[in-house]
Amino acid sequence: MKATKRFAALSLALMLAVSFAGLALAADKPAAPAVKAADPKAAKPAVQPVAKPAAAKTININTAGVKELKQLKGVGDKLAKAIVDYRAKKGAFKAPQDIMKIKGIGKKTFEANKAIIVVK
Repeated sequence: MKATKRFAALSLALMLAVSFAGLALAADKPAAPAVKAADPKAAKPAVQPVAKPAAAKTININTAGVKELKQLKGVGDKLAKAIVDYRAKKGAFKAPQDIMKIKGIGKKTFEANKAIIVVK
C-alpha cells in the first residue's frame, strides 16, 4: 500500500513540475507584437464578406438531356434516362413538381432541386 501512495505522490509531483516548467518557458517568450491598424495586410476584418453566388443555373426538364439532368442532386444516369424516356412517352412536363411522377424521384429529391428546375 505504501508503494502505491508513494507512486501517486511522485506522479503528482512530476506533473506539477512539468506544468510549472511549461509556465516558466511561456513566461520567457516575448509578447506578440501589437497589430497596427494602418497595415492593410495585418488588419483583416473579423468577418469576411460573402461572395455573391453566381446566378443559379436552371435546368429545363422538358429539353435537358441526360448529361444536364445528371447535374440535379440525387439524379444519376438511371433517373436521368427515366426522365428523358418519360418525356418521350408522355410528353412535356407541365409543372416542375411533375418530375415526381418519375419512379425514384420523390419529394426529397424535388425539394433539393426545385430552385433550379424549370418547365418551359
